[in-house]
Parts: sequence; structure tokens; C-alpha cells
Amino acid sequence: EERRRVAEKAERERAQEEARRSRVAEAPRRAVEVQTLDHRGLVRALQDASADDTTKENAAHTLASFTWANANDAAYVAAYALPQLVALLRGGTDKGRGNAAAAIQNIVAGDHGQR
Repeated sequence: EERRRVAEKAERERAQEEARRSRVAEAPRRAVEVQTLDHRGLVRALQDASADDTTKENAAHTLASFTWANANDAAYVAAYALPQLVALLRGGTDKGRGNAAAAIQNIVAGDHGQR
């Protein structure tokens, strides 16, 4: 039983590390894509109660990319999008929750050399 738990924990950690490495590898490409985006529109998409799940998933994903590439603008996103990202984290689809978590992680990491 103990060996099984240890193996499951190791597998979860391996999967998390693989996902993190994938996001890091994609960051340069994402950075180019998000440089021209208006992050205020993304925040509005999250605030829009009538927006469908896919729209919110995509907005959260793009905000995650934006905050990764633009640590200086992460403060704006935190000020205006954090409540919506938390709401998506609590009640969105699996994909939406994952994207919201990534955006929140990037906001929290900020520009403190944790990237």
C-alpha cells in the first residue's frame, strides 16, 4: 500500500513537472503572440456574465500567457482580473480552472526571479 502511494505521488509530481516544462517551452512563442493584445479586453471577457465557457477559458489562457511575458503588467491584471480568475478557478470547466490557475501563478510569481 505504501509503495503504491509513493509511486502515485511520484507520478503526479512527474506529470506536474512535465506540464510546467511544457509551459516554459511555449513561453517565448506565447510572448510574441500576446505582446499586441489588449489585456483590458481579456479582463472584460472574464467579467462578462454572458460569456460562454470557451471564451472564459481562452481569456484565462491568454492572461496566463500575458502575465508570463509581461511581469510589469501583471499588477494591472491582478488588480482587475484576479476576482474573475478566482471565480473561474472555483466554478469553471477543467480547462478554465487550469488556465485560471496558471494566470494566478504567474501573477503571484511576478518579477521576483521565480520564472
